[in-house]
Amino acid sequence: MSQLEKKRQENRENELNLLMIGCMYNKNMLANLKTAEDSTDFAEVVDKKLKEIDTKIAELDRSDVI
Repeated sequence: MSQLEKKRQENRENELNLLMIGCMYNKNMLANLKTAEDSTDFAEVVDKKLKEIDTKIAELDRSDVI
């Protein structure tokens, strides 16, 4: 993967992260998802974030911090 492709992918993920945060405050933000690809990419970003949260919760459970 070229540097340009990596940067495009990174920018796309950042864009979708901002959209996800915007959706928490304003449900109309989902109207920004214009294509099926947008919806699929958005769902993947949300799933990735949820997995990260689950991993952190599991780590905290193992360390008895909670």
